[in-house]
Parts: sequence; C-alpha cells; structure tokens
Amino acid sequence: MKNIVLFVMMLCLIMSAACGKKEETKVYSTPEGKVEVTRKGDGSAHEMTVKTEDGTATMKIGNDTIPADLGVPIYPGATQEQGGTVSMTGMDKAGGKGFSSTVLFSKDPIDLVSAFYKEKLKGDDPKTYEMAMPDGKMVSIAMDKQGSATHIMLVENKEKKGTQIQITRSQKGEN
Repeated sequence: MKNIVLFVMMLCLIMSAACGKKEETKVYSTPEGKVEVTRKGDGSAHEMTVKTEDGTATMKIGNDTIPADLGVPIYPGATQEQGGTVSMTGMDKAGGKGFSSTVLFSKDPIDLVSAFYKEKLKGDDPKTYEMAMPDGKMVSIAMDKQGSATHIMLVENKEKKGTQIQITRSQKGEN
C-alpha cells in the first residue's frame, strides 16, 4: 500500500511538472525505490515506472491508445473521451497484477451499445444491471474470467446525444 501511495503522489507531481517540455525520460530516486517517467513531446501520453523491492509497476496515461489488455471488444466507432486511458501493470514481484481503464464515447444510443456488449460477452456469463437515472439510463456489466475482473459502465449522455463507455479490467495476482 505504501508503494501505491508513493506511486500516485509521484505521478501527480511529475505529470504536472512535465507540461510544456519536449519528449523526455527522467529518473527520480526515492527512499522507496526509483521512479522513471517518460512523456511524449505533445503531452498526449505519459508513462511512469516505479521500481521497489516489492516489485515493478508501470503506469501509462494518455489519449493516444486504447489498452490491448482490456479483455473485451471495443464498441465499433467509439472514440476516446477526455481522460483517455490509464494502464498499470506489474504491481507485484511476479508481475501478475495490473489495471487498465479507458473512457470512450459513441454516438449510438445506450440500448444499442448495451445489446452489443450483451451479445459479445454472453459466453462469459456477465452480470448486468440497468438503472434509470434522472438524466438518462445507466447499464453496468461485470464479469470475472481468466484471473481478471472486468467492468463495463455505460451511461446515457443526453447532452452529447450518445453513450459514454468506461471499460475497466483488473488482473488478479498473488501478493
């Protein structure tokens, strides 16, 4: 837990300090271990690696790629939303833990997006919950498979006339 807090604190500090500079990689030493930060020249993506005696964790944040390890298909035609992607891997010595998340948007209505995921994931026995909200509808699809937990949150966005899609996958590992 101590390493995760260090990781998040360093991420905030480094990401804010890196704005406006050319592409670069810097290494910072802390009492807990080393932190390596790489930032693309246009500021669209950042990558940070923390190495400690407990293991190595790599975190990527950006709007330029959708993580390949989400474990579910991406809705056709969906585009990345602000906030983009967060991907963190290798949180233990064996590299067996990880977390990936992306936020997308589709111009299609929530019922169409929901039907797509229900059809594509029906063999994985997903748990689906639907809820009416004051500003629209929300659909939650959750499943556990192959050593990971995946959650898809669909939220109707009446203002933008479409559906916000957030896909999150966490890999289970040994401590």
